[in-house]
Amino acid sequence: PEGIATLVKFCYDRWGDNWVTDKKGRMPIEMEDSWGWMRYDVNDRFEKIAPDTDALFREWARDKYGSIEAVNRAWGSGYGSFEEIRPSVFLQDAIDNNRNPEWKSKDPVFYDWSPAMEDYDTFRTEQRMAFLDRTDREIKKYLPGAELSVRTEGANLIAKGDPEGKDSDLRHIYYSQRRQALKYDTVKEKGVLHYFTDYTTIAYTPTVFRQACREAREAGVATWYLMQFDHMRDIVLNDSYGNDYSVHYNLPEDAPHKKGMMMHVLAAAYPYWRIAYEEGHAAGILWADYLCDGFATETQKKEIRVLRDHLPVRKAGK
Repeated sequence: PEGIATLVKFCYDRWGDNWVTDKKGRMPIEMEDSWGWMRYDVNDRFEKIAPDTDALFREWARDKYGSIEAVNRAWGSGYGSFEEIRPSVFLQDAIDNNRNPEWKSKDPVFYDWSPAMEDYDTFRTEQRMAFLDRTDREIKKYLPGAELSVRTEGANLIAKGDPEGKDSDLRHIYYSQRRQALKYDTVKEKGVLHYFTDYTTIAYTPTVFRQACREAREAGVATWYLMQFDHMRDIVLNDSYGNDYSVHYNLPEDAPHKKGMMMHVLAAAYPYWRIAYEEGHAAGILWADYLCDGFATETQKKEIRVLRDHLPVRKAGK
């Protein structure tokens, strides 16, 4: 936290005169902070939270369950003591194989989406929110209205999703946030995260996107998603092409389609921007994303002018 706060001060002293402040005096400061991935080409969690993350998680499990016997009942495990709990073994194996589409965990306790892994993802989200809170406190010593806006990659939304839904996009929302350490219920409960953006590569339907925007607001989060309109990389479940998505989307044994094929999609920008605006979020393109590879086409540049001209967007100074 201290290092990030020092970097923010360094940047603000040089370029802070053009940083955005909202009408309440809050200044969101965007920080790239991906804690995991669920993409066609990369799939893993990032494990390093503390010098000894295993020990920190063991204390978390001890506080929740009280005894190793209660842990074993909840997880279906057979540990003799808390000291035997080591999720880092699974996580290192996952990182080493994160570009291997055929890899599956051999750990009998920690694997997608076991009871133990659900606890671990809750723990990771709590640790992430605690880290964010500590960092915000350090930044506010210099900029009282400032707080971090977390930016991730991988089509993440601050929304509930549906782990058992028939819509694969709703499954993606839920399971991706698990790997990303952004469990919706935990984010909402902690009330620390207030700004969020994502380099969103899935062509969510307008209905799903509107519901997600509403759920983000319910969690106290304002968003400025970059829907990657000209270069969407959607995942289409089918019978014949692509990688096995049974694990990634936790598909049931009798699921009719289990292969996920990456498909490039071109989407209109205006409907998404309009929804974002109507649901109380920011509509447009951030420079941080424009300078990555979320480029807008000439058609989409025209669409943002339509947004400006046809919605009551607040003018500067009015």
